Amino acid sequence: MFATGKIPCWALWALLWLAGMPTVGLATGEITAQMRAEDPRLENRLSVRGDRWYVGELCEHMTRLAAVSIAAHDRDGAADPRVTVVLNDIPLGDAMNALRSLLSYEDAPYVWERSGDAPNYRYVLRRSLKAQRLPEEVTRRIEADFEAECAKLLALCRLNDDELKELAKTDPVADNMVKFPRVAAAWQMLGDVLSPEALSTVLRGEQALTLKVADLPPSGRRFVDTVWSEGERFVLTPEGGRAQAPEPDRVYVHRDNVGPGGAPALMIGLPHAGEYAYAGALPLQLGILRSHLPPWTLDGETATDPREDTVLSRPPKGVAEPADAGSLMHRLAQIAEAAHISILCRLAPPYDKVKAPPPYDKSISQYLDAMGRNRGILQSKWCGDALLISDTGWVRREAAQLPWRTEKMLRKSLAKKDGMSFHEVVALATSLTDQQAQTVAMDHPSLSFLRRPGLFAALGQEPGLVDRALSPEGVPLTGKIAEIIAGLAGADVPTRALALRIVERNTVPVEGADGRISFVAGRGHMWRIELRQLDGTWQPHSAVRRPKEARNE
Repeated sequence: MFATGKIPCWALWALLWLAGMPTVGLATGEITAQMRAEDPRLENRLSVRGDRWYVGELCEHMTRLAAVSIAAHDRDGAADPRVTVVLNDIPLGDAMNALRSLLSYEDAPYVWERSGDAPNYRYVLRRSLKAQRLPEEVTRRIEADFEAECAKLLALCRLNDDELKELAKTDPVADNMVKFPRVAAAWQMLGDVLSPEALSTVLRGEQALTLKVADLPPSGRRFVDTVWSEGERFVLTPEGGRAQAPEPDRVYVHRDNVGPGGAPALMIGLPHAGEYAYAGALPLQLGILRSHLPPWTLDGETATDPREDTVLSRPPKGVAEPADAGSLMHRLAQIAEAAHISILCRLAPPYDKVKAPPPYDKSISQYLDAMGRNRGILQSKWCGDALLISDTGWVRREAAQLPWRTEKMLRKSLAKKDGMSFHEVVALATSLTDQQAQTVAMDHPSLSFLRRPGLFAALGQEPGLVDRALSPEGVPLTGKIAEIIAGLAGADVPTRALALRIVERNTVPVEGADGRISFVAGRGHMWRIELRQLDGTWQPHSAVRRPKEARNE
């Protein structure tokens, strides 16, 4: 029973919005047969190769090729995933559906929306609210699983041998502890050395520990002896030979995000013996597929296809391998051409940069299994003639991704004649998380110094600070800036320097005695960091090259 009376403003707005929304394709979010009948341009065929392209970037490229307005929404995150694509003479409508399918999960879809009028329909890919929430929800569950696993390991290590062996008959975690005594010894050491609060800070990644072996309780000494006894340890001598490694004097304990999916892991290591995961890692990553991600194969798609069983033939002899041979992009293109299919991938690091072997003389199925599908790390499915591949790493790595709109502005700044300005670099550094800073440094070599935003981010924390740093007087060495410089130039900096300034130098070519032209500190402009000494003179501290990249769009 509904109440009668005036319609609230918000309800009226919602009704008007729904009335103006296209009705075709909204039920599933795909490009339907009816939409294709109404817009023959969707049958335009195209071929595309893109390596780690943003979805927004791919849509813009398809717009240019097919002369159809296609975009991905840049506010709900639809434009931001990175994809690798090999589209081989595929109808535009099929390519759009394959892209949507690659990114969608059951009840967490991406949706194509159509607007405008025939014959100039426009298409926008949107990310549903459930799809937006999915990575955070899965990550939260992974963290809960990690904490629960660590709590269980801590409890199991307190059991006596008979109790543990009895439990191992039905519990795989206990069975692993029986098979690998160092696991029980490691957790006994942690339980004896750390309070529950201290252990929690390590598991959350808030601190890393270095434990002195001399200070360890008997359980810690037992762990060190167990690990050390598992193999011979050697070090290289100055003469190029080998010598017995000294016994370890410390133990390293920290949380890391390891493997292709970046699953959390508790790492414990000894000098000259390496480090290993004692909780989490790959077994936890596999649980994402088993328990936390919704089904990926949607209606109208298939998990497998008979074409996967076709053995790929080698190309004719004499065909030269290109410069990028061995890259994942090149191998996927070889598979697509040999099998006459298209391929779209969503792969997080390190998969997206893996060096892959040739796919010939084996089936597509065998190749996918070798890449990790048979270990539950990768998924694959088919959408028409397109093979879709995804790993679970995107869930954990999404936080490190720059939004497409930010990346576009960054590329535009880097392509300017003189590169990015100091103000632009500071604004970028201030806006980045630590994870995003790593991505920027990897994608843009001229910004590699932003792996640690440090000084640049600190200069953006206060209005006007950048201008002061670029002025002849500079910025006083106090607070956060003093801490950063002290970390780079030594703790005694505050006792010998008063201020910091940034001086831009235009490097000029220098002719050597042999007549060859070289460049001082590289081409272009340099930002030199100078420190004012107690006597008032300015001394150079370090320098970075002004970031600039030539791009072929």
